[in-house]
Amino acid sequence: MQMAEREIKISLLGHKDHGKSTLIGRLLYETHSITEDRINEARAMSKTLGKEFEYAFLLDSFEEEREGGFTLDTTRAQVHHNGVIYELIDVPGHKELVKNMLTGASLAHAAILIVSAQKDERLRDETKLHLYLASLLGIKNLVVAINKIDTIDYDEEEFSRIKGEVSVILKSFGYEELSFVPVSAKKGDNVASLSGATPWYKGKTVMGFMEEFSAFDYEKELEQLPARMFVQDVYDLDDEKILVGRLETGTLAVGEEVSIEPLGIAHGIDELKIKYESVKEARVGQNVGLMLAAEGMANVKRGNVCMPSKNKARPVKSINARIFCLPGNEIKIGDDLSITCVSQETRSKISKVIKKINPIFDKEPKENADEIRGWEAAEVQIDLKDPLVFEKFSKVPPMGRFVLSKSIIVAVGVVI
Repeated sequence: MQMAEREIKISLLGHKDHGKSTLIGRLLYETHSITEDRINEARAMSKTLGKEFEYAFLLDSFEEEREGGFTLDTTRAQVHHNGVIYELIDVPGHKELVKNMLTGASLAHAAILIVSAQKDERLRDETKLHLYLASLLGIKNLVVAINKIDTIDYDEEEFSRIKGEVSVILKSFGYEELSFVPVSAKKGDNVASLSGATPWYKGKTVMGFMEEFSAFDYEKELEQLPARMFVQDVYDLDDEKILVGRLETGTLAVGEEVSIEPLGIAHGIDELKIKYESVKEARVGQNVGLMLAAEGMANVKRGNVCMPSKNKARPVKSINARIFCLPGNEIKIGDDLSITCVSQETRSKISKVIKKINPIFDKEPKENADEIRGWEAAEVQIDLKDPLVFEKFSKVPPMGRFVLSKSIIVAVGVVI
C-alpha cells in the first residue's frame, strides 16, 4: 500500500437506514483498502444471514450491529487512495445516540451527508438534526450523496426533486450551493467511478469529492491563526516551571514573549521541548513543553492559556453562545453548570435565553424562553464564575468550542 503523505478525517452523516456503512464498505473495497480475509469474512457473514454481499459488513465490527443493520457507536475506517489516508468516521444515525454523533462529527475536516432516494425513506428527522449539528460544529466542506438511486430507476427528475427538498434544509442551516451526487453504494454507481446508469450526471464521484476535500490544507489554516496552548500539566525542573500542553493553533518560538491568561503573566520563552528534545519552534498539533523563568509562575495551573503577548485574547466572565441541549436533558435559567473548553473549566449559569429552536420540528425560533429542553438549540448568554479565555468559534475554533455539564454533559456549544 502506498505511503500516505497526509490524512483527512471525513464524517458520514445521516439516518441509520440510508446507507452510510454500505458506502464506506464500498469505498474500502473499490480502493483495495481492505484485506482479502476481511472480504471473505463479510462474504461468509452475508451468506449466513441469507443476504447478498453486504459491503457494510466490511466496516461493522460488532455482531449485533450486523444483525440489527445499524451502527451502534462511532466507527472508523481508513481508505487509502493516491497517497492520502481518508479516515472515514461513521457516526450513529439514530436519535438516541446523538452524543456519539457529536463526538464523531467534531473530529472531522469535512462531511458526506447520506440521504436515501428510496421513496419510503427520504428526509428524516436525523437528516435535519445532523445537518444542524454539522453547521454548529463549523463543518464547511460538505457534499450530499443521494443514495439508493437504483431504487428510483436512476431517474434524473426524481433526483432533482430530492435535491430541491434537501437544499431547502441546507440553506436554513447556512449551507449554500452544495454539490449532490446520485449514488448506489450497493451497486457502486458514482462511488469511485462515474456510472453509465446516470449519463445525465456530469459531476464528480464520491471519491472525487473526497480528493477535493483533501486538497485543502486544514493544518495550515490552524497554523495561520494566533498561537493558543492550553496548559494540561505543570512540572518543576531545576527551579523552572515546564508548562505542558498541545498547541491548538499557530506557532511558538524560543524568545517569543507569551502571556499566560487569566493570570496576566508575560515572559519570553526560554526553551521549547518536544518529546524531551529542545526545539527552536513548535507548530500546531504538537505536544509542547514550555519553559519560562518568569515571576509568579507558582500560580500557573492546568487550564491556563499561553499565547503571544502581541496577539492575545483577554479573559472574560460572560459569553454569547449557541448551544444544543442533548436528548433527555433540560437546562433552566440560573442552573449551576460546569463549562469546559479543552482544559479550562469553571462554574457557570445561563443568564438569558435570547432565542431557541427545535431544528427538527420548529420553523421559527421562540424568543426569551426560560428553559432549554433536549433536542433544542438556543442562542444564550452564559455568565462565568471565574474569568476564562474564549474567542469566537468562527475565528479561533478551539477557543470557541465547549461543553456544559451537570453530573453529565447536558449541552455542547460554540461562542458567537
